[in-house]
Amino acid sequence: MVRILTGLYYPSEGNVLIGGLDSKLTARECIFSYTSCVFQKFQRYKMNLSDNITISDIKNDIDHESVEMALNEVELSLEKELQLNTMLAPEFNGIELSW
Repeated sequence: MVRILTGLYYPSEGNVLIGGLDSKLTARECIFSYTSCVFQKFQRYKMNLSDNITISDIKNDIDHESVEMALNEVELSLEKELQLNTMLAPEFNGIELSW
């Protein structure tokens, strides 16, 4: 499912609409430039939350304000114990998101 939603695969039946546009008719480069995944095994990257969110945007230098705006757009708010600079690797005095 994630591979279909991120444009890695096309659905065998039905359509995936991204911004109202059919993913089958949208250039993959456009889909890739606006999607990113942090999978369950995120700890392999051993980065803070902000770096995990922006890891796929290699063309831009993204600041914390831009990341917070993006989180607001998808209606995700940060909890008191989870901030953009929170390390997502327990072995580096960070936290584990999955319990």
